[in-house]
Amino acid sequence: MLNSVRCTVAPKAIHRVKVSLTTKCNSDCGYCFVRCPTSDMTWPIAKDAVDLLLRSSQKEKLLSCYGGEPLLQFQLLKQMVMYARGIEKENNKSLTISCCTNSLLLRDVHLSFFKEFDVRVHISLFGREEDNNRYRARGFKKVIENLAKASEALGGTHTSACVCVTPQTVRYLREDIETIRKRTGTRVITIEPIIELEPWRLEDVSVFIEQIRLICKNLIDSVTMGRSFFLNSLCWHLKAGRQRPKISSNAGYDFCPFLGTLDVSPSGDIAFSPFTLYGKKEKRGVVGNVQEAQGAWWQSCNFERGSSACLDCYSKYYSFGGFSDKSKYLLNYMDALIDETSRFLQAAAVSDKRYGQYVKEAKLYAS
Repeated sequence: MLNSVRCTVAPKAIHRVKVSLTTKCNSDCGYCFVRCPTSDMTWPIAKDAVDLLLRSSQKEKLLSCYGGEPLLQFQLLKQMVMYARGIEKENNKSLTISCCTNSLLLRDVHLSFFKEFDVRVHISLFGREEDNNRYRARGFKKVIENLAKASEALGGTHTSACVCVTPQTVRYLREDIETIRKRTGTRVITIEPIIELEPWRLEDVSVFIEQIRLICKNLIDSVTMGRSFFLNSLCWHLKAGRQRPKISSNAGYDFCPFLGTLDVSPSGDIAFSPFTLYGKKEKRGVVGNVQEAQGAWWQSCNFERGSSACLDCYSKYYSFGGFSDKSKYLLNYMDALIDETSRFLQAAAVSDKRYGQYVKEAKLYAS
């Protein structure tokens, strides 16, 4: 039986933890940033990662499992999920659990477990078969089939299509999302720009911004037409506000990165970005380790915009995310358009019940 011990609440509020269960994968995607010796997470480290999340203050929590391919570590995934669900209520938390997979190993036994323990599934793909086969291992039809199967088993709002986009595919993004929705029944979309595989020219960024603008317009229209869908980033905006510090080179950071997402490697190292954990040989940017989290320096620090301590933290731990200047521009604009859409929906919800219901549902689907 798994130990169920009431956690001691730590001062630092940790909202989201992404746990890499393994660096092994059954695919070999050319854009994958995980280029390091293969390693698997052990149960003690997985347990410490869960405790780090659930023993901290604040009620709303997200535990996200990824890899590598997390289904290669399904027994550990099950153990971690059952432990997290076991201590969730006794620590007065509201926990969302998700698993990001390429779905090629997805079987009924996985879906049954995910349904029983309320685990949401994110399935990554490109929107077109030719693009999927160019950047990933072949298997597009299988991925579409499994995405549809997961949507049917778990519900369209508990299954997200993580649509990858590069400069070569960006002009098809809106069309690709519409096609995936129609073919699979999923209602939640996560847009994943592939940042450093190919250079993003300014014209590519402009096309990306226009595609996001059109997607947001389609989303707003879908609410009044009774065919609503959700963008995961928008769901988070509506649920808890912007989740990533504005990526900038100036001193105007307005957001503690600990309130965003902490990535945990199989060895237990903690960072603000997976690029930090897997993109460099040296451990620059690693905040600490989950096995040494209790009493760590960052547990008791307080955010103060522009303070020397916070600027020093950004410089040491947040500036190694692997983002080029054009990529920062792209991500900032995407955030701005999502924020604009969020504010429109919240304003419309005041007088229109359809938007009110949409906003209410969106807050439930953030994962």
